[in-house]
Amino acid sequence: GRKQVRLWRAPARRRRDLAPFAKLAAFGGFTRETACLRWSPDSTLLAVGADDASVRVFRVPTYDASLAPPSDDDSDDEPAPTRVRPYLLAAHKESVVACFWAEPSPDAAS
Repeated sequence: GRKQVRLWRAPARRRRDLAPFAKLAAFGGFTRETACLRWSPDSTLLAVGADDASVRVFRVPTYDASLAPPSDDDSDDEPAPTRVRPYLLAAHKESVVACFWAEPSPDAAS
């Protein structure tokens, strides 16, 4: 099972060549499988719910597409988790199956 969330850079739609997806980051720290995720309205935060009865909110680093690391699509290796300390919301009694952002505020609900 997956105990991390991977972040990929998709090729630009305006390019006509077959550019591969590029692995940018992996967010971990879960003790059981992840079950849901939701981007904040401004795409700077990522809330991830899991079967370990927690939600972790990660601040997502911004990436310059021209500086993105090369893709390694032929490899089945797991990307190393990005060293980003999440906000941990762990007061749930069971697995978290959905999480939401209250627009326009930055509050998360699960």
